[in-house]
Amino acid sequence: HLITLHQRKCEQLKELKKFMLQNMFPKKG
Repeated sequence: HLITLHQRKCEQLKELKKFMLQNMFPKKG
């Protein structure tokens, strides 16, 4: 259970980073 929780946290962090990067560098088009 702890391992899956940790994995989910890592996944959320990755998604958050991706989201923030997209906001910092919005795609023009």
